[in-house]
Amino acid sequence: TITPVTVDKFNKTSTGLSGNLQTLKEELKRLEADIKNDVKGKKEFEIYLSDMHRKRSEFQKRIDENKEWLASFDDGSESLVQTYKTLLEDIKQIYGTAKECHSQGIDMLIRDFGYHVAYKRHNDTFSAIPFRPK
Repeated sequence: TITPVTVDKFNKTSTGLSGNLQTLKEELKRLEADIKNDVKGKKEFEIYLSDMHRKRSEFQKRIDENKEWLASFDDGSESLVQTYKTLLEDIKQIYGTAKECHSQGIDMLIRDFGYHVAYKRHNDTFSAIPFRPK
């Protein structure tokens, strides 16, 4: 039998269930929006991560090339430092020869043209600025 007390209990229960159902629907909408945003964020992160992997492989390639280039200096019988020292000695020898030839040229100017290193005389036909390599 249906009594006013039973109807009142039914109304209270159905109102409570209706409120709970509405709350759950709103919570479901919020969760679906969060999931949609998370999927979008995941896609952006995957693009970023892919770019980082690509850059990492490019950097690793450059590092490997630079290591190979550096190792090429140590492969020969002479190291880079020894090659530099040899070049310095060669340049020193070439410069010494140039100084000697310069000195011989000045001697020729003095002998053949009457050139005076310290000053120019009024009747000199040849003019130059004195210079002696060190």
